[in-house]
Amino acid sequence: MVKKITVAHGRLDVLVPNAGIATHIGPQLDIGEEEYDALWNLNVKSTFFLIKECHELLSASRGKGGSANVCVISSTDGFIPFPLVGLYGATKAALNNIIKFLSGELM
Repeated sequence: MVKKITVAHGRLDVLVPNAGIATHIGPQLDIGEEEYDALWNLNVKSTFFLIKECHELLSASRGKGGSANVCVISSTDGFIPFPLVGLYGATKAALNNIIKFLSGELM
C-alpha cells in the first residue's frame, strides 16, 4: 500500500494507525506465549513499523501544502489499569510512550 501511495501521490499528509487486539482476558500469568506475541506484534510492533515505513512519505508533505500528521489510536487502558486486561493495557502504555519519544523525530 505504501508503494501505491508513493507512486500515486508522492507524499502522505495524515497517518492514523488504528490496530488493536486483546488476545487474552484474564489473569496475566495465564497467557500463553503465542497469545502474548500476537498481542505485542499487532498492538505495538505493527504501529511502530508502519510509522517507520511511512516516515519518508510523511516528510515529503512538509513544504508542499501537507501537514504530515500522525494520529495514533490508543486506549484508556494504557493509563488506567483494568483487571483482567493488564497485558493489553501494557501494550497501549508502550504505544503511548513510543509516540512520546518518536514525536521529536517526526517533526
